[in-house]
Parts: sequence; structure tokens; C-alpha cells
Amino acid sequence: MDGYITEIGIGRNVFVATSLLDMYTKCGMEKARCVFDGMPEKYTVSWGNMIQEYASNGLPKEAIDLFFQMQKENLKRDCNAMVGVLSACASLGALELGDWLAI
Repeated sequence: MDGYITEIGIGRNVFVATSLLDMYTKCGMEKARCVFDGMPEKYTVSWGNMIQEYASNGLPKEAIDLFFQMQKENLKRDCNAMVGVLSACASLGALELGDWLAI
């Protein structure tokens, strides 16, 4: 599917790319990360989706790393990002970090 989307050029549309990203997070994080990294523009919902899916798929360190990358880019955190990063902190037993991030 993404090959066809890329071939006809609509993969550069942020809405199409975000939908594709959502589909791939349901199938595994490796391909989802490739789609995410290839997105020309990422909305907060794209970041939050990836963070939450990393946490849900047993990859808490990746969720936290992506959250910090999002913060470095001065993007506003949304509910998905916060739920994902706090879940990741809980999975790692990093309760102080989770408490600090929630402020």
C-alpha cells in the first residue's frame, strides 16, 4: 500500500502519512518508524501516536527517547504523548522521571 502511495506522490501529504503511520503501528514498530522518519512534516498527533505505540508495544525506552526529541523540537505535548511517556516511565520503574515529566 505505501509503495502505491509513494509512487503516486500523495505520501508527502501529512494527513495521508499520519494515517499510514497509524496503520503500521498496528503491524509493528519498525516500518512505522520508517514512515514517521520519512514524513516531511509531523503533527503533534503523529508524535503522540508513535510515543504511545512504542510504550504499548513494550518499547518504553524508545517512547521516552521520542518524547524528549519532541520536546527538543519545541512541540506541544498532547494527551497521547503524555499517556505514552508516563506508561513508559511506569514500565521502567522510572517514577521520578514520570513525576517530573507530568509537571
